[in-house]
Amino acid sequence: MGLFELDIIDHIARTDEGNPHLVMMATHWDIRVESLLTVALMIKVARYLVSEQANQGPGAPTFELVSSEQPPAPVVRWLEKLDILTTVDQAPATGRESPLPWKDNGHPNLNAMQQLNADLFARMHDLPRPASKEALSQVDEVLIVRRAREGFSDDEPSPDLADGALQILAAAYVGEALHEAGYQADWLFEPTVRGMVPVFLRLGGPEKNVRLNLIGKAGKFLRNGSGDSLSAIAVVGASRA
Repeated sequence: MGLFELDIIDHIARTDEGNPHLVMMATHWDIRVESLLTVALMIKVARYLVSEQANQGPGAPTFELVSSEQPPAPVVRWLEKLDILTTVDQAPATGRESPLPWKDNGHPNLNAMQQLNADLFARMHDLPRPASKEALSQVDEVLIVRRAREGFSDDEPSPDLADGALQILAAAYVGEALHEAGYQADWLFEPTVRGMVPVFLRLGGPEKNVRLNLIGKAGKFLRNGSGDSLSAIAVVGASRA
């Protein structure tokens, strides 16, 4: 269980009325990776809100984030807007200060957070900083190494391999590389989007509206190998923006 298990429903209970009560688990809020945790939370929240399990009761479902320590206060406020309760030790969370940029309307500043995540990925894997379009093949190499660490060759299917943190970080670096190359690149959050992870990159603004499912593509790379190359989807997307 945890925020990086992006597609997993951590726990399901029932209210006294028989409606589903869906619970997310957060084991920590390390300030050093707060941007990564926040993006993972956004994806997980969207999965919960539209999940099949949320509709298996006579009435409306309820949602809760159970955290082992105080989450950032902006996270608590954002979840409140979505009618999601946040608790620590079975009490409502009060939240702590956050160094991250949030928008004036109380929503996460995804562009800024993914820029931080791109920088984190670069530091972890010794990639160029700022992100470079010429280094995108190295992002693929990081994913190949991750598969090899689990014993999978490049063309060998690994249907159960998932690494939500790596997917978010790798996608962030690709997005930042396109931004640095001069493309209009914006990270968007659409909880009800179909066919892709609800945090995705849009190139070319609303006019071109080229949508790249980079986090989802990174997950497919982990499962299928380099035939689902992140660098390749970035090149194709850029050619259409």
